[in-house]
Amino acid sequence: MLIYIAERIKIKTDNNSCRICLQETHHNDCMILRCKHFFHEDCLWDWLYIKNQCPICCEPLNNDK
Repeated sequence: MLIYIAERIKIKTDNNSCRICLQETHHNDCMILRCKHFFHEDCLWDWLYIKNQCPICCEPLNNDK
């Protein structure tokens, strides 16, 4: 079964940064969670390997929704 965790997005502004690594995000390398927080794809997968929740709001990323 495929569980929705995140989807790829294109960032429309240039003044956003990944809240995990604090580096600038580029237009095609981000993923957004259900809670609408976005991160670099690699940063997010590294984080989710350790914790199954959003790094900002701590929303659990399970399939209950």
